Amino acid sequence: MFSKIDGVNRSELRQQLSAFGPRAGQVFSWAATSHVAFIRPVLACGADRRYFSKLKPAIRDPDRPVKPVTAWILFLQDFRQGQVGMAAKEVMPAASQRWKQLSQTDRSKYEGPYEEAKKAFEQSMKEYRDSGKKEAWERDPARPKAPATPYLRFAQEFRQSAPSLKMTEATKLAAEKWKDMDAPAKLRFEQDYAAEKERYAKKLQEYKDSGKEDEWKMKVGITAKEEKENAKKQKEQEKKEKQKLAEKAKKEKEKEKAQKLKEAEKEKKEKERKMKEAEKTKKEKEKEKEKAKKDKEKAKTKAEKEKAKKSFRA
Repeated sequence: MFSKIDGVNRSELRQQLSAFGPRAGQVFSWAATSHVAFIRPVLACGADRRYFSKLKPAIRDPDRPVKPVTAWILFLQDFRQGQVGMAAKEVMPAASQRWKQLSQTDRSKYEGPYEEAKKAFEQSMKEYRDSGKKEAWERDPARPKAPATPYLRFAQEFRQSAPSLKMTEATKLAAEKWKDMDAPAKLRFEQDYAAEKERYAKKLQEYKDSGKEDEWKMKVGITAKEEKENAKKQKEQEKKEKQKLAEKAKKEKEKEKAQKLKEAEKEKKEKERKMKEAEKTKKEKEKEKEKAKKDKEKAKTKAEKEKAKKSFRA
């Protein structure tokens, strides 16, 4: 048997298809025991698959019988009580070793009660299944069932026309014939499916509008689970928004800091430029002053020479 078919868990797919009636479940059985390729047409009837994956009961049915504790667990409970001083991590290996060494007579003290409890559980489980409670817990019985797809309608008709064939052979031949059928031959099945699908969509909407879906979801714990998940998503969203705002504020702060540094650098350069300009002006003034002083001394020397020259002529 295949544990997965086209990447879908086998047990999960069986549960999904069972909601579409016994025919879908039969086709699944034929396909799963033959070849992976033959399950692909069956997957077409899973148009409502998302409903089952999302609306899986979130809590255990309180009416569902509880499995009995195994003989090993019963022995382990007794063993723990007699090993008060033993470290927790040493209890399991020691209990396992002791269990292996028990005689059949000593084991029967635990296996006997377990077998009796197991029989009682199996009987209770049968009654639970037969009462319809199990199915009603796993899927709301008030929810309309999706119509069989064109291929499933053809496969059922084909199998009825060839009752002598094994399920695997019928499935294989039906898949091959369906693949080779032309559009006109498929039209009858497609029209029947379209008409039933339209009625199904109307009933499904009425079912949802009636509030029965919400009641069932509340009963099996889905509503509480969805509220918890939505609260978690909301919290994560708020956290992301907070981080986003913090990151934005950080970037703005860094940008502001960079702008201030840029302005400070600009002011520094402007100050240095002014200092250089002032230094240059100062040097030019000193240079002019020095020149004026030299010109004055030169004029003085010249005047003294002229005066001396005049005195000599006189």
